Amino acid sequence: MADPADVAATKLLRSQLAKFGIDATKADLRVSHGTAYIRGALSAIRGSESANSGDLRDVVQNALKGIRGKPGIKEVIVEASYRS
Repeated sequence: MADPADVAATKLLRSQLAKFGIDATKADLRVSHGTAYIRGALSAIRGSESANSGDLRDVVQNALKGIRGKPGIKEVIVEASYRS
């Protein structure tokens, strides 16, 4: 059974990426013991100003700055490809 704190942190991670216009539907997002893992493909949400305004890697890093240190997330590991 999944730890409820990890489940809540995973939802927070997914919402933070979406807030920055990052499409993570082709990525595996999960938090385990306070470490957030992002694996797979990330892309900009079509029509999103923030993710389409510059380099997607920079947008992802800005989004992750806001997630580090939030309740339940101590570290973030990104093993993702970036698609335009």
